[in-house]
Amino acid sequence: MGRTGRPVASRRRRPLPCLHLPRGAGPRPCPDLCRSRRRRPLPGVIGTIMALEAVKWIAGAGTPLRGRLLLYDGLEAEARTLTLEPRPGCPVCGGRGA
Repeated sequence: MGRTGRPVASRRRRPLPCLHLPRGAGPRPCPDLCRSRRRRPLPGVIGTIMALEAVKWIAGAGTPLRGRLLLYDGLEAEARTLTLEPRPGCPVCGGRGA
């Protein structure tokens, strides 16, 4: 994992949106950070966001990420959310949902 992360929340009751991103759709990894053998904080940040999603689901509080993809860029300290739908022509999910 380089400088970006994508926490995902899902429940299998309904078809999930397609999470397959075409090449080049997301931020490009930072080669210097990817080559570093030092522990990086990004997995902890993404894990914390995923734990928060689990707490929200259990408590029935807030708006879960279901049907949305959170893109977090640790290098720039930016986050954005994409709304996702099943895509009929997707080579991964074939429109069934991931």
